[in-house]
Amino acid sequence: LNSSVPCAGRVQIDPAYANGPQGFSYLWVTSEAGNSSGNSLQSPDNTFTLENLPPGKYTAHVYVAGRQGEEIEFELGPAGDENLLFVFTPRAEPEEDD
Repeated sequence: LNSSVPCAGRVQIDPAYANGPQGFSYLWVTSEAGNSSGNSLQSPDNTFTLENLPPGKYTAHVYVAGRQGEEIEFELGPAGDENLLFVFTPRAEPEEDD
């Protein structure tokens, strides 16, 4: 059984996106091994703390004001990481045919 390690940091959001319609900002992470955790981003600095994650490779999914961001790959080592910095890049909107 893997024991969990610290996982915390913040999400950097371009003010152009942060000043859009006010909405829920959230971070969800998953691993190939099936581990996952999520939490809302805390104002004003968009900080987060995730629990119950063992060391390993993860994919982060960031949602800001209703928009999904590009996936972010990261790894937690045996000591974890409490200074993660993720940059929110909105996922391209699918083009609609008229």
